[in-house]
Amino acid sequence: MKHRTALCLLIGIMVCLAAILANADQRHGSPILPLKPEATLSQTPIHTQQFKTIARELIDVSPDGLAIGEVHGQIEGIEFMRAAIDVALETHDRVLLLLEITPEEAGLDIDQIIATDFILIDMSDMHLPFWTENLDKRASWELYEQISELRDMPRVEISYLWDPRLYGPPNFIKAHGLARRWHIVQEARPRSYIISLMGNLHTSKNYKYPLAVTNSLCRYLLETHEYAPTCLRVDHDLSSRIECPEGVRQQLFKGSDVFEDYDYVVHRSDRCTRKATWVGAN
Repeated sequence: MKHRTALCLLIGIMVCLAAILANADQRHGSPILPLKPEATLSQTPIHTQQFKTIARELIDVSPDGLAIGEVHGQIEGIEFMRAAIDVALETHDRVLLLLEITPEEAGLDIDQIIATDFILIDMSDMHLPFWTENLDKRASWELYEQISELRDMPRVEISYLWDPRLYGPPNFIKAHGLARRWHIVQEARPRSYIISLMGNLHTSKNYKYPLAVTNSLCRYLLETHEYAPTCLRVDHDLSSRIECPEGVRQQLFKGSDVFEDYDYVVHRSDRCTRKATWVGAN
């Protein structure tokens, strides 16, 4: 009986100690890292070959690069991004991937760098603020998986696209800053093929508003820097509540043919999409 009582007391002490240590970590700002789910994009690449065929067609007519628009929290944009990078490497010596990530999210100290610096980033560290603090579902396990693989590919470089210091007066529009950042990168890496991934609002070519207030990276980049990447979106509907049936192909449309403000639109005929696994959900 005494042994059982002592054992219970020891277990209780260990539980209390674990709680104290966890609270101490939180007080000192140490993030609790999320747990990676078992199923990620590498287990479900249902459209990869179709996306590669589409990307090959687009890259052939896109000498200034590809600006891919996604819905944050869906898999399709991430899968298309990877397919486009693989295809671009077939005909280009180097590929540069631009992500909708800020310098701070990438762990950089903006007090130590200037806005016009060109800097490569390594997003494989799960302690980075992008993975531990993101709230808008840009940070998904599917994206992390692809970035981790691309990090080990010697002909692929990764940098950030979003630097609020580049918004600029008088209106301080995000898309203007994204366009300025793209131009900085293009000047720094003129021989690299640039592929970007961002929210599809910024890859539209909506001409309803003046350039001074447009939130279109594509318009601002073209009209201020005479640089014209092909701008597309990969599904913009809400993620489907049911599992996407097999056998339905991804299709490529000219935006003008389907009354969309993009150069091209990519989606399945049934418009089914897959929900990505948000890192913050854990």
